[in-house]
Amino acid sequence: KLISLLNKIINHFEKYQIILIGTKEDVNFSKNILETAPDKIVNVVGETDINDLIYIFKHSDILITPDTGTMHLASLTNIYIIAYFGAGNLKCFAPITDRCSIIKHELGCSGCGDICFTDIIPKPCIEAISANELFNEVKKVLNNKVN
Repeated sequence: KLISLLNKIINHFEKYQIILIGTKEDVNFSKNILETAPDKIVNVVGETDINDLIYIFKHSDILITPDTGTMHLASLTNIYIIAYFGAGNLKCFAPITDRCSIIKHELGCSGCGDICFTDIIPKPCIEAISANELFNEVKKVLNNKVN
């Protein structure tokens, strides 16, 4: 799904560059993405500290992220956030910024405290969010920026 989203962004917004961020635990996952994605991706997964992230957020247009601490750090800058949520409680965990779109599908189990009723990976609430849905939000944000 992520590779599909990245390819859509790269093909539609040729002038943009993508910076892939994440923790050291995400390094192998990021290598898989880079094997199938074009050269327009800068991979700094596992190489950033909090100062690096703030710099990236201050100099970037958009962040696509699940509900993470990184999302909350980004909300302290002017970057536009597209945040996708599983079953977490938006009243407690949404980023505190007006420069944000939230994508979430209610499955009747929200508020579970992320203690999922199933061992299925990816979780059904995350799996319900499509690459097209995320890409449509990206298009809205970046097309408005250009206009």
